[in-house]
Amino acid sequence: MSSIPSPARLRLESLALCLLAVLLFTLGLWEQPFIGFDGRFALFAQEMFRHGASAFPTSYGQPYPDYPATSTLLIDVFAQLFGEVNRLATVIPTALASAAIVGLLYRLLAERSRAWGLLAVLVLLLTNGFLAKARSICLDQFVTLAALGCFYLLWSADQRGLPRRRALVFLCLAAGFAVRGPLGLIEPCGVVCVYWLLQGDWRRSFGYGLVGAVVLALCGALLFGLAWRTGGPVFVEDVLRMQVSGRLDDTDGAGYPWWYFLQLGLYRYAPAFPLALLALPTLRRHWRLRHEQADSRLLLQLAGFATLIVVALSIPTFKKPYYILPAIPACAALGAWVLLQGQGALAWVRRLFLPLLVIFPLVLGVLVKLQQPKLQATGLVA
Repeated sequence: MSSIPSPARLRLESLALCLLAVLLFTLGLWEQPFIGFDGRFALFAQEMFRHGASAFPTSYGQPYPDYPATSTLLIDVFAQLFGEVNRLATVIPTALASAAIVGLLYRLLAERSRAWGLLAVLVLLLTNGFLAKARSICLDQFVTLAALGCFYLLWSADQRGLPRRRALVFLCLAAGFAVRGPLGLIEPCGVVCVYWLLQGDWRRSFGYGLVGAVVLALCGALLFGLAWRTGGPVFVEDVLRMQVSGRLDDTDGAGYPWWYFLQLGLYRYAPAFPLALLALPTLRRHWRLRHEQADSRLLLQLAGFATLIVVALSIPTFKKPYYILPAIPACAALGAWVLLQGQGALAWVRRLFLPLLVIFPLVLGVLVKLQQPKLQATGLVA
């Protein structure tokens, strides 16, 4: 693998990637209209912009139980700066979270290999499901950042001998809850528990899971207390149904089969998800080498990260395509490893995909340039 940059250079490169990602995720959004799901949050933001902050977003004056108001508060900060609620103001919080994911993924992998980090970022940015959500309002991108942040804190604490850094994991869990509710804490906490299991430390896995449950209980008590103050016992029941029981069981009868995310990932989260699947059969060799090679340990941990998210969220009958977004950065890292180090049967994957990864952005740039007048007319580019 390629040379490893110095810590100062690594910080600079990570920051540069974050800034470029923010530009990519916000370019041309100022005058775009609100479409579909984004319109709901535009309404939340407009009501908060006019009437002030509240514990839950409001829709036509009525509190909405599906989300805490944290994301709407973040949108309101930028709306106040811009003097209006527009598409850019509503997307900037998600864009910043998505850019932080890009920088953190590079930082995680570039400590082992700059080429691995850069290729993983490229695979992630070419994954349509990730890019589309980065340019829209998506609370699950904050969950993705919380999960990746937990993973990075644990891994870097072990590699650098900084055990105090592990305590920051619980701040990530609380932040995930603040934006997404219980689901925003449970997914990152699962990643933490699997990390320790793969390290062979079941006591820490249980201990971190137990503390995570305490954080969940405290955050839940605060959430339901605010719900009681907002709308009384009826609203508390609505919050419980929308944020807890409704995410476990599809009461409308339109449940998806357990393989839904496996099927979905092959096209919506390509190329990251399919490439990650190709990496899984090779992990047996890395399991044998995990005590001698840090790269092998990291690959196994990334595989556990992605597998936990996909498998755990496949169990409930209620599923949404964006629920597995937290697994995609880990999938991109595994996919980049396949492209860099794949041997034997995987060599053909490298020969096929690497040229495509280079050619595709160039072709896309040419097409955008040729269609620039039409795109400017629609507001897609400035």
